[in-house]
Amino acid sequence: MSLCGPDGVTRGVPRLACTLFFAFLLALFLLADCRSASALPACARKYGMPCSSCHEAWPKLSPFGQAFKDNGYQMGNDRDAALQLARRQTSIVTSEGPSSER
Repeated sequence: MSLCGPDGVTRGVPRLACTLFFAFLLALFLLADCRSASALPACARKYGMPCSSCHEAWPKLSPFGQAFKDNGYQMGNDRDAALQLARRQTSIVTSEGPSSER
């Protein structure tokens, strides 16, 4: 038992109306579970700062944001220590070669 038959009209329902109805149901289904986006860029999450501290109007950087970018996206505080330690260990491994080759 179909509302939209092969001849385009079944029970007085035109094919266009049937297509629009199912498109509406699909849109309603897809939008029923929409949640607002709450994305937070990695640097804002890492340093606990709002985006407006580096951006005047996205994507334009403020003077602070430009200095942050020029400094390699680092503030030079304790939150950068893990990154600097990882870079230091990587440079030691690459300059001396892996420990398995010794």
